[in-house]
Amino acid sequence: MTSARFVGRAGELAELEAALHDAAERRSTLVLVAGDSGVGKSRLLDELVRRARSRDALVLVGDCVELGEGELPYAPLVSALRRVARDGDAAFDALPASQRADLATILPGLDGGSREEGAEAEQVRVFEALLAVFEAISAEQPLLLVIEDLHWADSSTRGFMRFLARTLCSERILV
Repeated sequence: MTSARFVGRAGELAELEAALHDAAERRSTLVLVAGDSGVGKSRLLDELVRRARSRDALVLVGDCVELGEGELPYAPLVSALRRVARDGDAAFDALPASQRADLATILPGLDGGSREEGAEAEQVRVFEALLAVFEAISAEQPLLLVIEDLHWADSSTRGFMRFLARTLCSERILV
């Protein structure tokens, strides 16, 4: 049960809002919210999401799924992008056909462009295509990308998050 009233964590929320402001000013930021189970991490992020939306930021949320032995590559990123891809966001149209094809290997339903059906995209091409679509999406408005339960992320998602941490510079993105 969550309250409509946000209690506590004012300092942490202020830091996250400052990071969102920085992202809006083209200073990308990657923030990790960590803590023991039940301390209010999700509630804190819910409040950030609410405030980001009130400031006209686009919010994309993806959840990592604990699958035990198996992995579902890029699951939280696919989950975060699924809605904007289905809605035909112009950011996808702005991508070169080769990057759309790379994204189509992980994002079902996206027009694949010129790559062969079923061809495995190299991870670096997928990373670059994901970065390109996030950059394009954030061109119109700041982007808040929330990945829940990162500790359960598959190796592809963890690799992409490391790539983002080293690559983001002046994009309007808060991860």
